[in-house]
Amino acid sequence: YDKLKRNYESTVSLACALIWLKL
Repeated sequence: YDKLKRNYESTVSLACALIWLKL
């Protein structure tokens, strides 16, 4: 569960980074 949560957080942070770069 902890590993899945960590993977989810990394995916969200990556998506936020991509959105921020597009601005």
